[in-house]
Amino acid sequence: GVPHLYLQQLPCSWGSLFLPRPWLLFRAYMQARLEGAPGPLVPRSASNGWSTSWKKFMIELSHLSGGVFLYPSFPNQSSLSTNHLEKGEHIGGKKNKLTHRPIDFTVPLLLNLSDLRQL
Repeated sequence: GVPHLYLQQLPCSWGSLFLPRPWLLFRAYMQARLEGAPGPLVPRSASNGWSTSWKKFMIELSHLSGGVFLYPSFPNQSSLSTNHLEKGEHIGGKKNKLTHRPIDFTVPLLLNLSDLRQL
């Protein structure tokens, strides 16, 4: 079938691709916030309680600017990226005692480029 597109204000931190201009705008915003510039209180967002996650600042900026992120939905849940469960804060971290099964996080990569051209 034809891939569907989904727009959302919440950024995904796994496997994202940011285009140059929006990324540079974000970097400037994040730098200003890290230097003490005040930020907004995003309604009903758990990120309000985070201290210094880059994703917190991306959520703030998308809220302020009305920006959205594009998520394609390809056949067979295939994707342009997948998760390899590298160790970090959420996978294998000292504070995280959850078991992460690869089958719950990895998806097949998009191999049929005609699906990409249909977007």
